[in-house]
Amino acid sequence: MTKTVHGKGYDIEAAIEIASWNNGYAYDDVNYVFETLYRTKYNVYFLYAEGGALSKYSEQCGNERCGGKDIIPLSTEDAVSWLSEHDLIEVAEIEFPEMIEND
Repeated sequence: MTKTVHGKGYDIEAAIEIASWNNGYAYDDVNYVFETLYRTKYNVYFLYAEGGALSKYSEQCGNERCGGKDIIPLSTEDAVSWLSEHDLIEVAEIEFPEMIEND
């Protein structure tokens, strides 16, 4: 999937996958959510996200909602927060060693 946002192109085929998360629902469930954090060759971060008809990624399909997909640009700080929110601290320590405090 590719998407242009504010004049910048994002392509999951050309980017490096950093980490993925899903909410535990089956792919065909209406509540399903799957997100993957990517980094471009220019060190720009973005999420590739998809979800079922009742997820935050759903789309309008006629008079109903259906599953949808999106690419969401993230700042470096937002990428760190996303990793932290999904308990991916070890990945954050590797990807952002200067931003993660270790005791």
